Amino acid sequence: MEYSFDEYGNFSGTIPQECIKECTQPGQDASIPVSFWVRKLGFSVPRQLAEKYLEEFGAWDDLQTASDTKLAERVLWIACGDIDEDGGWFGLIH
Repeated sequence: MEYSFDEYGNFSGTIPQECIKECTQPGQDASIPVSFWVRKLGFSVPRQLAEKYLEEFGAWDDLQTASDTKLAERVLWIACGDIDEDGGWFGLIH
C-alpha cells in the first residue's frame, strides 16, 4: 500500500479501518498502536509539510527536533481521529 502526499500536502491512500479503530480508542494511550501502525504501513510524511501542519494545532513545541517517525506518528494519530469523527481526512492541509 502506498501512502503519499502531493506538493501541497494532499493525501492519496486509504488508512485501514483496523488502524483507525486501534488508534482512536477512547480513554486509552494511543502511542503504542500508533507506533505499530506507522511501522506496519510504512507511513511517512514530508517533514516540512508535517511541521507546518502540526504547528497549527499548537500542541507540540518540539517539531523542529522531533524525529521523522515521531512526526509521522502524530500525523497518523490526527488522521485516524479525523476519519473516525468526520469520515475523512485530506492530508497535511487545513
